[in-house]
Amino acid sequence: MMYADLIRRVGRSESAAPPRVLSGLILSLLLIFGAGAVQAEEAAPQVNPIVAEIQAAMASFSAIVPVDTATGEPRLAQNEGGGVTVTRPFAYLDMDAAYIDMLGAGLADMTEARIVSAADLILSGGDHIWLTSQRQAERAGTTPEAPALFLVQFASGEAVNIDAGGVFRIPLFVRYEDAEALARRAQASLPQSGGAEEISITITPFLSVVQGMLSGEFSGLYFVSPSANRNWLRQVEAGETLISRYETEASLAARELYED
Repeated sequence: MMYADLIRRVGRSESAAPPRVLSGLILSLLLIFGAGAVQAEEAAPQVNPIVAEIQAAMASFSAIVPVDTATGEPRLAQNEGGGVTVTRPFAYLDMDAAYIDMLGAGLADMTEARIVSAADLILSGGDHIWLTSQRQAERAGTTPEAPALFLVQFASGEAVNIDAGGVFRIPLFVRYEDAEALARRAQASLPQSGGAEEISITITPFLSVVQGMLSGEFSGLYFVSPSANRNWLRQVEAGETLISRYETEASLAARELYED
């Protein structure tokens, strides 16, 4: 579903909550998903333990907020129900989804794509419409306005952990392909004799996980943004702001190939 469609209809559908216990076999796979993750974990302030846990779990997790360049305010969508119209800003989990939506709505040249800390956005208490890409929604069997996360598990239900700066955490991925890459590495690390245990990718609703963390029910997680967000961060650091100026991963690869 694209931005133009959300102007007319926005909904949040939440499926069953994720497993209460998301801990499991510790598989020491040192993966680097974003600069600053270790420092952020070590330097977490002594605050409310739930706040500290969310900040640690989302140390490298970013969101994209489209902002109207004419007003400087986040773009809004309307949700009508029960005779009441409510407007809320967007927060994309995937830069590619924001880019495609704004292009489709004809707003890419009039929209700034602000990349922000997802933890800060969640802890601010703002009521955002969280969105993912159509491709990832299809992978999860949901809709873009009801984003899911992908979890790598053993057949026993135990989760594959990663070493996030000396602290073992359970990664939750925005993109299925990133979860699939971890699953392959985990499978390759298991003993090859005697029949290795099967590893699978399961789906859990983003909003359910967030609510579980806010209530203190879930801990020990590590949210992983797609590479598109990191690509956009580098472009922002180079001076870009407009979403129309975003270079997709395919565009970057093509340009590098041409330059070579």
